[in-house]
Amino acid sequence: RIMQALVAALEKRGYSIAVNQKSETTVMVLGEEFQIALNERQKQVRVKHEYHTSMELELSGCLRLRIGPDYSSSGVMDDPPRLVEDLLNRFVANLVRKAVEAQRQRAIRVERERRWQIHDHERQLRDQVRHSEDLRRRRFRTLAGRWVRHRRLADFVASVEQRITGGQLEG
Repeated sequence: RIMQALVAALEKRGYSIAVNQKSETTVMVLGEEFQIALNERQKQVRVKHEYHTSMELELSGCLRLRIGPDYSSSGVMDDPPRLVEDLLNRFVANLVRKAVEAQRQRAIRVERERRWQIHDHERQLRDQVRHSEDLRRRRFRTLAGRWVRHRRLADFVASVEQRITGGQLEG
């Protein structure tokens, strides 16, 4: 009857609830999916047998309505004199809080990824500019070396022409 009341409250607020293939109850709150469960806590009791003593689990009567797959979630539990039945609104409020927090975390993650993409793009542009500058410097050195060789050859040709016109060399 507790889960029935919870399902009715969630559906009244427009949240969808379903059971997946693993028989886990999930609820969709503000576009975020959460697993919910109703458990009864167990306690260990010592049982004396004829020749030995053993520990067995016994239901405690204390109910826990939890959010998420683990037991350390932000659910609600029986806390006499308040029972889980009386804490359903708090449980739904916790679901909404978790959904808002999940959306906030997603927005932070998306913004962080966007900044990394911008950073990567800027780094790629810097690397591209650096690579272009390196290529430009290499091309300049190559052209400068060619110019030096050309200048030597031109000086040599001019020197030979000068000697030929001066009569120092015979053609």
